[in-house]
Amino acid sequence: MAWRIVRQPNGLLACFSDIVDNFTHMEMTQEEAIEVCLEHMGRDSAAAKVQRGIDDEPPWGQDFEPADGLRRWRDSVSTVCAVHGMQGFSEWPADAWGPEGMRLTPEQQEACAENEAAS
Repeated sequence: MAWRIVRQPNGLLACFSDIVDNFTHMEMTQEEAIEVCLEHMGRDSAAAKVQRGIDDEPPWGQDFEPADGLRRWRDSVSTVCAVHGMQGFSEWPADAWGPEGMRLTPEQQEACAENEAAS
């Protein structure tokens, strides 16, 4: 799987690419996400892919916790931190994080710092 649909903390949807290790689309409604998926698959498959993102199903059959609706988001943010550091967030819409703003876990903060130090 080269990309997946992810629920953002603000409730909208995003498309995370494993090719660029960042989001290619953000701030999408369910219908907008389906339209993005339709570029690569039929309507039923697109709707199912979006629903997996809404349901926050673990990608690749992984089982990770906590199951609070943002597992895919945290997994994707961790990848952005590890690959791009804080620069990876520079073009994100400010409200993508929801009303509380940007919140990184200690592990994500450490990955970002390590990336910045290596640059």
